[in-house]
Amino acid sequence: MDARIREHAEIVADWSTDISRGDQVMIHCQEGAEELARALVGEVADRGGQPLVTYKSGKAGRAFLRRADDKTIATEPAHARAATEAADVVVHLRAGQNTRESSDVPSQAQARRRKAVEDIREERLSKRWCLTMHPTDALAQEAGMSTEAFADLYYDAVLIDWAEFAQEIERVADRFNGADEVRLVGEGTDLTMPVTDRHFVASIGDKNLPSGEAFTAPILDGTTGEAYIDLPAVVEGREVQGIHLTFEEGQVVEYSAERGEEALESLLETDEGADKLGELGIGMNRGIDRPTRNILLDEKMGGTIHLALGRAYKECNGEVESAVHQDFIKTMGEGSRIEVDGEVVQRDGTFWYEDGFDG
Repeated sequence: MDARIREHAEIVADWSTDISRGDQVMIHCQEGAEELARALVGEVADRGGQPLVTYKSGKAGRAFLRRADDKTIATEPAHARAATEAADVVVHLRAGQNTRESSDVPSQAQARRRKAVEDIREERLSKRWCLTMHPTDALAQEAGMSTEAFADLYYDAVLIDWAEFAQEIERVADRFNGADEVRLVGEGTDLTMPVTDRHFVASIGDKNLPSGEAFTAPILDGTTGEAYIDLPAVVEGREVQGIHLTFEEGQVVEYSAERGEEALESLLETDEGADKLGELGIGMNRGIDRPTRNILLDEKMGGTIHLALGRAYKECNGEVESAVHQDFIKTMGEGSRIEVDGEVVQRDGTFWYEDGFDG
C-alpha cells in the first residue's frame, strides 16, 4: 500500500473526525476506494472505535434508479436513516470507476432521490463527518491526467500541515466576518451580495478533505448581478460548461450554458430552493494548481470562487432549504477582484497579504 494512503487515513481519523474509544464510525466506501477504507478501518481500530463499512457502487445505484418506480425512489430508506442516527462519525470515501455512470439516469429520478434522502443528509451533517476521496484511474482520466500525476496533485493538497494552513484560512474568514457586502468582478461577472450578520466559515479540513476555503451564505435580498462560470461542472453525470447566471434578490432569473443546459435546467427545477444562491466560497488551496472536473478539489483551488445553488449551510446563518447543493466554480484570473465593503481584498487571484498583490 502506498504510504500516502495510510497518512491520509491518519489525517481523517485525527484531524478531521477526532475518532476515539467507543465511537460508532460509519464509512461509506465508493468503488475504487477500498485501500483507503482498509487503512481507515485500521486507524479506527487503533483508537478503540467500531467501524461499519458500506459499499457504494455507481452501477448498482444506476440500476436502482432506472428500475425502481417513482414511489420507491421517493421513499426514504429507513435502514440508512437508522444507521446514520446510530453513528457518532460518518466518513464518505469518494472514488468511482466511471464518473458518468448516472448520465443515462432520468433527471427526474435523480431529483426525487435527492429529496428522499434529504433528511438523512441533515442527520449526517449533525455528526462528526468528513467527505474525502481516493484517487482512481477514472478520476485521473476525468482530469485529463495520468493516474500517477493525478495522485501526486491530490496528495499535495491533502498531506499538508493542516494546523498551520488553518491559520491562513481563518485569517481570510476573519477579514470577511463583520462585513456588510461582498462584490465579485471578473469576466462576465459583476455580482453584489449582502452579508450582514452572515458567518464566514474557515473550512480547514475537518469536514472536506482536501479543504482550504472560506465560505458563507449570502443574504438573498439584495443579491443581484450576473456571473459567468468558466470551469466545467458535472451535474447528474452530465457535463455543464460555459454557464451564465443572472440573479435578482438571490434567485436565478436567467440562465444559459454553452454545453449541458438541459442538466442545468433540471437542477434548477428540483425544488423551490434549487434556483437560489446558497453559498459563496473562496478557494485557497494552492496545492490544487489546475482544474480536474472534480468539485471536491476544484472548489478549493487557490484563485477561484464558487457559487452554490440550493441548500445554504446553517452554520453560516443561511436561509435556503433545498435537496440541491451544487457548486459552480469560477477562475478569478487577470482583471478580476473581490471587494469587501468597497475595499479590494483579492485582485487577479492574489490576496491582500500575499506577495504580488496590487491593491
